[in-house]
Amino acid sequence: MSNHRLHKDRLRAKGWNEHEIAHAEVLFDGAEAKKHPFVQGLDQWVYWLLLMLMVVGIGVVAVEIVPLMLLADAFTLYPILLLISLGLGTLFSVVIQDIHWLKGRHHVFALLLLPVTAIVATVLVIRFADTYAVQFSSLKTVAHDPLLVGVVFGLGIVLPYAFHLATGHRRRHAS
Repeated sequence: MSNHRLHKDRLRAKGWNEHEIAHAEVLFDGAEAKKHPFVQGLDQWVYWLLLMLMVVGIGVVAVEIVPLMLLADAFTLYPILLLISLGLGTLFSVVIQDIHWLKGRHHVFALLLLPVTAIVATVLVIRFADTYAVQFSSLKTVAHDPLLVGVVFGLGIVLPYAFHLATGHRRRHAS
């Protein structure tokens, strides 16, 4: 199977016959094989750079939602946290969906790394924030289970990507 993503069903719907589709595949395969090694290296780095940016983004969001975690009750915190994390996860899915050379191991790595990072970052930030908030005697904080907050955050990040893999990714590569 070729390494590119050719939408055969779309081409058939536009009136392409099997010979024309096969010819297009040969052209795509030839172009992929002739890529300069530097460009191939850049293709690889895009994925890893995107993962690093997501890890940093998860940490930044975990720090930015500290006031919400300290002051909001569960009925306010979890829906807002879920919306923020779903947005972050959707952004990741939109960007990564066009990296055609990704293998199953890359997807599994991202599906494990992102929620684990969210859980660890959230637990660490909440522990630090709780310790820091104790110094302000006039500040009444709401206690949340750091692990539960991290799990909700992690699930929100990974759900759009898992949905993309379960639906769109399979459909595109099956054709």
